[in-house]
Amino acid sequence: MCDHTRIKLSCTTRTLQCLNCGKEIDPFDHCWRLAEKGEQIMVDIRHLKAERDKIERELEELRVKKSEIDKS
Repeated sequence: MCDHTRIKLSCTTRTLQCLNCGKEIDPFDHCWRLAEKGEQIMVDIRHLKAERDKIERELEELRVKKSEIDKS
């Protein structure tokens, strides 16, 4: 099954064609897939930022604990 990752746009016929398999692609379907992919990327970014923030908090807690141990 082809993911249609390489698309050729014909401005004269206003059609899309997959350069991998040669199939004509419905423009609305292609736009919809791109929008869904973009939404998933945004969700992934939010999750990654939350994970980064959690790791930064944990790292700061470890630094504080190390500082307290070093003072002892």
